[in-house]
Amino acid sequence: MRHRSLRLIVPLALTLLLVIAPAAGATNDGRGFYGETNDKVVTNAGFIIIAFFPIFVFAMSMLQRRLDKRKQARKAAGPRGVLLIGVDLKKDKATLDAAYADPGGVTAQFNLNLLHRINRELAADFQVKRFRHKAFYDPIMSRIEMHLESLYSQFVHIAGRRFDFAPGETIHTEISCKYSIAEFQELGKRAGFTPEKVWTDPQQLFSVHGMVAA
Repeated sequence: MRHRSLRLIVPLALTLLLVIAPAAGATNDGRGFYGETNDKVVTNAGFIIIAFFPIFVFAMSMLQRRLDKRKQARKAAGPRGVLLIGVDLKKDKATLDAAYADPGGVTAQFNLNLLHRINRELAADFQVKRFRHKAFYDPIMSRIEMHLESLYSQFVHIAGRRFDFAPGETIHTEISCKYSIAEFQELGKRAGFTPEKVWTDPQQLFSVHGMVAA
């Protein structure tokens, strides 16, 4: 988990450093560490800092949320309690994209079924055929995202409230994180577990981790 955090922090920090360097090191003649500093450079620097800050906060909050869930599991297990958990291992993008957008449409039916359930259980009026399943792998966050994308400009009612959708707007329905064995073991350690045993299939596509609460 630590390595994943660094992969997010370091590129952002370097980008910000490169952007603000002209302004930060400028002398009275407008010369910075490299190139000339002017109002446009300073404005662009400020804009990029503002744009990157929420991305950074979002990424860190996602990482903390994952760790909090593992800590809750540690508390539930109790002293010397055992946690047995299955983990989807990292794979190449083509394999993951094919699995979550399978030709038979199984995953699409699973995802679209959410709209059928909302119609039944929350008195909604989704026209399911006006949405399509969308899934993709985010290599930076090492996760699959699943969405339901609106195909038209439309509105629906859920429990008496109206919700408008533009074409291409999505409902984010699922996040499926992928880990290496070492990354998940590190996550377990930070949550208070000691990794004891790992089982994998011959192709090492999936893993089952046995961990003991410290």
